Amino acid sequence: MTLESSRRGWLGFPRLKRSNDIEPRDDLQIPNRFLGVVDLAGQRLQTAHPIAAWKYRSGGSVDDPEREQQVIASVTERAVARDVEPGYVADVFRDQIDANVALQHALFARWRLDDCEPADCDGGLPVWRNIVDTVNRAMLDQVVRNWDRLQCNSFRHEIDEALGIVGRARGLDSIQVVALTYATRRYCRTSV
Repeated sequence: MTLESSRRGWLGFPRLKRSNDIEPRDDLQIPNRFLGVVDLAGQRLQTAHPIAAWKYRSGGSVDDPEREQQVIASVTERAVARDVEPGYVADVFRDQIDANVALQHALFARWRLDDCEPADCDGGLPVWRNIVDTVNRAMLDQVVRNWDRLQCNSFRHEIDEALGIVGRARGLDSIQVVALTYATRRYCRTSV
């Protein structure tokens, strides 16, 4: 049995086509300083389906600790170069990775339980990892842009508002909303 290809992945995200499709959606006409970084987190979650599909079809595992460490090392190195606290950046990206891994496990379970193969996705794993790297750079840019505000928990309500806006704009289902909430849970600190 094969799942039909569609414009949206199983978890409901529109599928990304190219790395130049990655940009924060500040065009939603609602003034929110965190909309860009939250939308990028949503876009990062969109990569879960094609990456999981590639791993599933190739007999690979969802978990890839070596790749995860490479991502964390890369973003923390860039954080230091941009005068942003590397521990904060490592925490934020760890949450993002964990949310993606959880979605990939959910997809694997769906394909196994339905005894089906995932629909083909454009490109191979290197293509999608390049997209992930592009999103990660854009997310770090947004963290740098919002650094002072992210240090104050009094802006948490704006993050929560941005979660709702992105969730509705992207048509996220309940598991995606949970993943997005988890991925952004440490954006605003409770203390510095």
